[in-house]
Amino acid sequence: MASVASGSKVAVIGAGLIGLSTAFYLQEAGYDVIVVERDQIGSGASRGNAGEITPLTAVPLAGPGMIGETFRGLISRDGPLTLSPLRAMRLMTFGFGFMRSSSPQRTIVGVDAMYQLGKGAIAAFKELEAAGTNIGGGGQGFLYTASDNAVVEKFHAMLSDRARSGVSPKPGALHYGADLHELEPLLSHNCDAGFIDHGAFWLDPALFVESLGEVLAKRGVTFMEGARVSGLQAGAKPVVDYLYRGSRHRLQVDHVVMAAGAWSQELIKPYGVHLGVVPGKGYSFTVEVDRIPEHLVHLADARVVLVPMSGRLRVVGAMEIDGSYETFHPDRITMIERYAAPLVQGVNWKQRSDEWVGPRPMTADGLPIIGTHRKLPGITLATGHNMHGLSLGPVTGKVVANLLQGTDTVVGGKKVNVDKFSPQRLKRLLS
Repeated sequence: MASVASGSKVAVIGAGLIGLSTAFYLQEAGYDVIVVERDQIGSGASRGNAGEITPLTAVPLAGPGMIGETFRGLISRDGPLTLSPLRAMRLMTFGFGFMRSSSPQRTIVGVDAMYQLGKGAIAAFKELEAAGTNIGGGGQGFLYTASDNAVVEKFHAMLSDRARSGVSPKPGALHYGADLHELEPLLSHNCDAGFIDHGAFWLDPALFVESLGEVLAKRGVTFMEGARVSGLQAGAKPVVDYLYRGSRHRLQVDHVVMAAGAWSQELIKPYGVHLGVVPGKGYSFTVEVDRIPEHLVHLADARVVLVPMSGRLRVVGAMEIDGSYETFHPDRITMIERYAAPLVQGVNWKQRSDEWVGPRPMTADGLPIIGTHRKLPGITLATGHNMHGLSLGPVTGKVVANLLQGTDTVVGGKKVNVDKFSPQRLKRLLS
């Protein structure tokens, strides 16, 4: 794409993890940035997530073994992944693309593509912290465990192999039995093996987005909260139509960055651009515990994450694809509890609070969408980060800012091949 001159007015649609991070690096590059948000800063999937920054596991969901789990999720609501049979026909294109991407060969390609960004994830967070953003409320080190020792050992071997790419340090040694339970007393004796990924850390996403919004406002970024985009006009001078307090408004800018998460697809649909992005809803809630764990705990076979966050324990899990963005289904909370409860102790499951659901923008191949589309002149897309919007948000912001400047992004001494994330790739995958 042709570069956008420094000082140009750029509208970022969406004040979630990607939009805020992009606004930061655009402002730093000298652009006049306006952020247009349908709700409030950090809405959507930005606040209730697990707060994970995890370079080794920020990889595509699609992979060997996921096809069977997908079919199980289609016929039953009993597991961590559920898909609505009533939406199956509309999701068919996404499903076929997901199955194609689950082959061993495509999985390797997808993981390698994601590691281009993962290698720069933690460094980008440190840059935001230096600018005054709060990345606290969490800690360092993820403890991976499961009820099946073989699952833990296989996952440990896989992450050890991935660490050879240089994306993150090799995970720590395996712990068994009494050694494991001394390390983490929260675990019940149904878990007998585990290990720590010392290269990952977590934060409180609410503190992060709120403080980043404050940093941006102090730097002169304009925020328009409660402004729902009703239409886009692509071109050399793109136009954003939006509704605000019952009135219609029009904003003309020099460039637009589409970072509206799961809603991005609907906003560009009139141009005949099909990204195949679907909302994959995740759930979380807070529980009372006898003792807050020292590590973030991944219950691998339960697909549940226990997150000590700002002095409380957040429980995160589920992937629900039913075509809706924010429809809350209480049975998903019950399902998470049913899977996690046998694996831990000292948790008061009846003392639940802060029940939450948020839509993650899922792509069929699990890769984000970063770049331009020939049908959308004057617009750069930055969406489709699946479950990794927090991990890869800041480094994505750097990539987008460099795209607008017409310069390369270098991470870990290597140039990022942005073509791997181009929206053009999806036409081949989804056809």
